[in-house]
Amino acid sequence: MKRSLCYNKKRKWDLGKVLYIITRYSGVLFFVFLCLTEISFGWNSGYLHLNDSSNILLSRSSYTYLLSDTFPLMGGLIMIMAEVILQLRVYAIYGRNKFILLIVILMNMVSLTICALQTSGYLDAVTDPECIISMKYCRNLAISFITRRDTFTDATSMSWIPEAHPMSPLGWLIVSVFELLLFILVVRKAKYQFWCKRGSSSKEDPKVQDIMEVMAKDSTNYFTILFSVSAIGTIISFVAEAGIFRHTPMDGFYTFMSLYKFLNVYQTLAIAVMTTFAPRMLINIRSEMYNPGNLSCPASTLPWDAYHTRESFGSEEMSEF
Repeated sequence: MKRSLCYNKKRKWDLGKVLYIITRYSGVLFFVFLCLTEISFGWNSGYLHLNDSSNILLSRSSYTYLLSDTFPLMGGLIMIMAEVILQLRVYAIYGRNKFILLIVILMNMVSLTICALQTSGYLDAVTDPECIISMKYCRNLAISFITRRDTFTDATSMSWIPEAHPMSPLGWLIVSVFELLLFILVVRKAKYQFWCKRGSSSKEDPKVQDIMEVMAKDSTNYFTILFSVSAIGTIISFVAEAGIFRHTPMDGFYTFMSLYKFLNVYQTLAIAVMTTFAPRMLINIRSEMYNPGNLSCPASTLPWDAYHTRESFGSEEMSEF
């Protein structure tokens, strides 16, 4: 933490600094929001069943609507911002290749679409087996429902979830696929150079090798953790939804419902991991540019501007970070 604070203080305002600050501290704000909302929501929990009494600032219904909208929206956007850091790294490694840029743009468009569908309630209608069988039987998985008073389609106007709804299995699956794709692109370009012994006969600039080593190493660690988290989330969400629709209250229904409700906590864990590891990659690259082989050096010795190291790297891609 001390190291990251020193970096932010010394670094000039650029794309890397903006991404670091937004990704790093949006996760903190998200957790503070969840804590304050949950504490306020349960402030008078013993009286909530009697009336719509005020808790700290808002009424019970206001808090439930606020939570149902902001949890999937804020959570989805934070996960997208963390993905952008890895996408920009791949874009820089490939020398600002236009094809890579097109892939990155398409990935972000899909992610934003999924986030919007999840927040609005449409994604639940798409993944709900009852909706596929017949639209009139379409119901979301929340325990309680209230009428939705707006001009939405039949799939979503029949009910509205007055609580935070877990991330859809389709959303988890897309995150897993994107993590895998980015990792493959990084491995293809970096070729795990940190496994190869450097010698004096190498034709490649040692500084370039150092930077590529850190890129490959950090990307591998990031991928291993994040892909595992997203893959587990995908499996849990698919199992929970399938179990809920295939079982009755007398046949293990509540077990799957408990597993389904646990997904909100799991998504919060995934956000915490992403907002911790993604900004860390920016710091490690900058450290290696100025102190190859000594990533534990004091932050005060690592200036942020990279203009005087561009020639040793051979391109301007890393100056953005």
